[in-house]
Amino acid sequence: MRRSTERVEKLLSFRCDLDQIETLINQIRGQFGDVKIYSSIDIDLKREKYDFEDVSEIKSNLEKLPTQVTTFSIHFRGGGRTCYIRAGGIFSPAQISVNSDSEAWNAGITEICKDFSLRHRRWYYLINKVPLFWTGFFMLYLPIIILPIFIKKISIYVAYGWVLALISIGMLALARKYVFPVATIIFNLFGDSMCQKYLYLSQYYLYY
Repeated sequence: MRRSTERVEKLLSFRCDLDQIETLINQIRGQFGDVKIYSSIDIDLKREKYDFEDVSEIKSNLEKLPTQVTTFSIHFRGGGRTCYIRAGGIFSPAQISVNSDSEAWNAGITEICKDFSLRHRRWYYLINKVPLFWTGFFMLYLPIIILPIFIKKISIYVAYGWVLALISIGMLALARKYVFPVATIIFNLFGDSMCQKYLYLSQYYLYY
């Protein structure tokens, strides 16, 4: 009989470079001990997908990649234990999923990743904690709740505000993946053009 426990934790919105993500990967690999470990870093672009064995392979193929990515996953498997870090969903935050025969081991891995996201969190991490789907769902049906009670007291301006709020929530939900990504890995901070250099250098000093 084999006992297995799983632990899933949400991570704060974070931003890091390749060296920092490599440090995280080495910390996680160290928790597996001396067993043989299979690991991969999967990067999902709009029309392409890349599967790398480690950070060094990414560094040797930087010319094929954009300056940064926001949709990726990192897998570890060895000794009957697995660890999976995923980021890039529209409505879902970055999260870590760990499966092993030890709850203490699961807790150790998740704490390493949560501490990492805390140290590299973005300024908008609280915005990404808001459940936009359920907020929009509540706003959509709000008139059904309040109209029978306050129908004679509600002005046309309140109705305009409700419509504007509903549209804003919908637009933010659709654009959040691009405006407030749940996780970002920087591959080439300076890019290829002067415009990219200025943009990413400004972001680096403003948000790091």
